[in-house]
Amino acid sequence: MAGHLMSAVTTRNSKAQLQKNLIMLLGEKPRELQARLKRLRDRKVILLGRGFARKAHERFKEAGIMNIWLQDFTKLDKKFIAANRSALFVYGHMHEKPTFDQVAHTLQGSKAVLICFQQLYSLYPDVFLPYCYVTAPSELLKHRGDLLRVFSLLNDRKSRQTFIEHLMVRLLRIPMIDSRLIVKDTYFSDGIVAHDQDAIFYDCGAFDGDSVFNFIAHCGQKFKRIVAFEPDPGNFSRLRETVAAWPHKLSKKIKLVNRALADWAGKAGFSTDGLASSRMDESAMGSVITTTLDEFALNEKPTFIKFDIEGAERLALLGARKLLGKVKPALAVCVYHRPEDLWQLPLLIKSFNPGYRFYLRASNGYGDELVIYAVNFCG
Repeated sequence: MAGHLMSAVTTRNSKAQLQKNLIMLLGEKPRELQARLKRLRDRKVILLGRGFARKAHERFKEAGIMNIWLQDFTKLDKKFIAANRSALFVYGHMHEKPTFDQVAHTLQGSKAVLICFQQLYSLYPDVFLPYCYVTAPSELLKHRGDLLRVFSLLNDRKSRQTFIEHLMVRLLRIPMIDSRLIVKDTYFSDGIVAHDQDAIFYDCGAFDGDSVFNFIAHCGQKFKRIVAFEPDPGNFSRLRETVAAWPHKLSKKIKLVNRALADWAGKAGFSTDGLASSRMDESAMGSVITTTLDEFALNEKPTFIKFDIEGAERLALLGARKLLGKVKPALAVCVYHRPEDLWQLPLLIKSFNPGYRFYLRASNGYGDELVIYAVNFCG
């Protein structure tokens, strides 16, 4: 199955053929799936790289799993490969060199299997899960109907191919094959959303101002207003410093809001680390003030909203249902922080506004940095 799909997704197929490929991908029987995963678990595991590989090695040791080896990329020579020709090699990190494809080329001719590091989580769920979008493949396949419904909503070939390749990342332990699908700009790609001098941008999850800066660059500094939401105190301080250093003609049009977005106004538990991964967490010791977009934007009509809020996207969308139904702003929503976001969030958005059309883009090939765009085309 994997070999056929690898060939199929790299060709310019019709929607009907892509849907056939998707049905094939989602058609693996539970018994076949478990047998495939067991064959991989029975192999010697070799973690390649530094950062993630070392952390994973420690997790295995803590779990009492000892048949796990750590190897630096620089020592991946012919002698080592020959001695481990049937091993399961785990590519350690998306930003390291050599690339996944280069390592795969090095292993050619052996019986070794190479997987990207996220797929290790599916093989050893008790050690690693839950983690962001990764879930056991058997759990993902339970949502076959919803996945097919989301596929039917996607409005262009690139979106449909990206969707299938993303599912291959989740199910078949391989990174995205077709590099032409990878976009450079996470939230402003391919001209999907057009902006003019009347643009009002809501940045939900503004971090230190990186996406605000990219929006300004994308629209050539011609916009009406930006509202940047960032609940983490450390991030908000850096965001404020960033915007204060910009020319007054830009900074005067930017409002900074130290609030979390949800479907209620009040307070919520919040885990803060001063990094991009700060998030709402009921069990956290800290707390933040929350608001809803329906309440905040009562007297304003945002034209574009970006949601990258570490798993709270669904809550924020629920708190924006009136805004999406009446004002109908364009959206860019991250769909990788939770496994179910891939199907739940597009279907939720569609229920608020049937006029939305959807586009899916990935800015790396390893499963995260996946964004669904929703653009209104009805009245």
